[in-house]
Amino acid sequence: MSERAVGIVVHNGCLLAIHRQKAGLDYYVLPGGGVEPGAT
Repeated sequence: MSERAVGIVVHNGCLLAIHRQKAGLDYYVLPGGGVEPGAT
């Protein structure tokens, strides 16, 4: 499994999330992305 950095944003009691649909599944993820070796 690779490393990932995410951001948690809460504004007025709401959580920021990304809605995804893949292979017939609906799911939510936190915004972020992969971390490369040596990244600061």
